[in-house]
Amino acid sequence: MEDILKVNNLTISYRTLRGKVKAVENVSFNLGKGKILAVVGETGSGKTTIGLAILRILPPNAVIEKGEIWFNGKNILDLDEDAMRRIRGKEISIIFQEPKITLNPVIKIGEQIAEVPIEHLGLDKKEAYRLARKMLERTGVPDPDRVMKSYPHELSGGMAQRVVISIAMILRPKLLVADEPTSALDVSVQAQVLDLIQELVRETGTSVIFITHDLSLAAEIADEILVMYYGKVVECGDVFEIFKTPKHPYTRALLNAIPRIGFRGRLKSLEEMINE
Repeated sequence: MEDILKVNNLTISYRTLRGKVKAVENVSFNLGKGKILAVVGETGSGKTTIGLAILRILPPNAVIEKGEIWFNGKNILDLDEDAMRRIRGKEISIIFQEPKITLNPVIKIGEQIAEVPIEHLGLDKKEAYRLARKMLERTGVPDPDRVMKSYPHELSGGMAQRVVISIAMILRPKLLVADEPTSALDVSVQAQVLDLIQELVRETGTSVIFITHDLSLAAEIADEILVMYYGKVVECGDVFEIFKTPKHPYTRALLNAIPRIGFRGRLKSLEEMINE
């Protein structure tokens, strides 16, 4: 199967008051068309940095020291900002962790969704709003007319996340980066959002990088899993193989750290399990 994304030897550092901190080191992986890759690891392992690098929206103190990010046959690290603006939102989209922070609090929902087709397709306001309403319906938003006229603070967390997904998917991007899109939601809403992302992938053929620290979510949604540890890839493979026969001590430690029903002992730290 043809790959939509190829990341080769990506190394990224952050400039800090204490000097340079390496966040990602020699990371390489491929993502096939229509596939979902879960990137898992602890906070600080470099997961989000990879996602931001793919969209070229890293913070100003970040430095891409080396590597390549090939998207749809182009190394996006060689593109200028005008070319990247044409890609963001149209060919590559992102879902951030906190929907209420992502959405502009003083602009109505309909205008925020319609902005994407207006900017990238040149649609007039009426046609863009029609497309926005249709997308809200597809993402299971009840009473889309009311939601279109609402402000973000008037929506629940789950509803706001459906709006963010609508913005990300309205132009059927080739690649979607989902950065912990369910971490702020309760378990029942998490399941609904995962089902929605999988349904949209089936309908559109979009490829997804699903960033999470939750291995149970990765098992539910992903075709493949990439395990990050201190900025490095320690294991990558088919989701069933990773869970059935994890090869790296860190992967085994992550799996063993998941609480189980009926367990009454003390949960060991990852460091303890790795060093056993």
